[in-house]
Amino acid sequence: MNQILLGRPLIGDEEISMVSEVLKSKWILNGPMVERFEADFKDKLGVSHTAAVTCCTTGMHLAFSLLNIGAGDEVLISGFNFIGAGLSILQNNANPVFVDIDPVTYNIDPCQIEKRITPKTKAIFVLHYAGMSANMDPILEIAEKHNLYVIEDAAHSLGSEYKGRKIGELGDITVFSFGPMKAITTVMGGMVVCKNKDNDRKVRVLRSYGMDASVRERSNAEKPWSYKVSDLGHNFRMTDVSAAIGVVQLKKLDSFVSTRRELSFYLSELLEDIPGICPPVELPGYKHSFLYYVVKVEEEQFSKSRDELALYLRSNGVSVSVHWDPPLHLQPLFKKFNCGEGDLPVSEAMAGQVLTLPMYPGLSREDIDRIAFLIREFVTNQ
Repeated sequence: MNQILLGRPLIGDEEISMVSEVLKSKWILNGPMVERFEADFKDKLGVSHTAAVTCCTTGMHLAFSLLNIGAGDEVLISGFNFIGAGLSILQNNANPVFVDIDPVTYNIDPCQIEKRITPKTKAIFVLHYAGMSANMDPILEIAEKHNLYVIEDAAHSLGSEYKGRKIGELGDITVFSFGPMKAITTVMGGMVVCKNKDNDRKVRVLRSYGMDASVRERSNAEKPWSYKVSDLGHNFRMTDVSAAIGVVQLKKLDSFVSTRRELSFYLSELLEDIPGICPPVELPGYKHSFLYYVVKVEEEQFSKSRDELALYLRSNGVSVSVHWDPPLHLQPLFKKFNCGEGDLPVSEAMAGQVLTLPMYPGLSREDIDRIAFLIREFVTNQ
């Protein structure tokens, strides 16, 4: 029995050839391939400024630094979220204020945002869960009304759209991920998209120790070893090896997303009549990229639990996961922020019901058939 993986990157000869080209060059860091990837990404999304970094989490960290969000400031964030998002707030000495989610999209609920705003609130941190955009119009309206920044966590949503606009065009700063399981991969990597030219320049400074010019920018100067540091920076630089993979992968993005959508809609057709299994939705005017295929298991219709279904699938060669249980606000690290059990009922309910099934462009229809068959078998024989 072949194992059906939860996800895997599709790396071909073209990526290997491009990496080989970089390794044979004189630049494997701070070089032209990173600049090329940034330019290609900017053109692909139709945005103004892009800066490559080591990963999405470091990009989030920089986003808060750029906007001078720090000690005593509050950031609104959904309780149904990844640990990296929460860490980026804490590592800038700001305080997360948790907001409940919409029960259909699992994204931050705009109707719950304003009641959480205080004089200390500086930003709304918006995750687009699993590839489904958050409802951005009311979020942007609230941000404008209260003079707040909007930072978008687009780790799941490269290739997603909201009312005809690509994710990356909407917030003040948007951060993308290129990890092994993402829409495209650079093995590890991220991209910070800024609307503001000054913020883009600051990203480039902060990602390279705070130096006022990179090694490549100084390479033809009279004293290329000389630089000035006025800001507390980090070593968050993407390598040219990673960027080489990204350049090739980006060309495949449309095909990858199209295949994900085709397979996801096919799986939804197979699951839609199974009692208690709720496939993901794509709302009118949205484009879901299906980075993750997340079903909701309505346990009141079962004599067994979501976890038992997960273990059944795993025992039959189907990898699954849960994004996320427990929800972020119930992680021990965040206990001191006074958001405990029962405070975010939708986030807590979804943490016990959602199940992430395999989804990536390398899946076959036979794989999808097997996943659906096993779920139907579990429900029928319980």
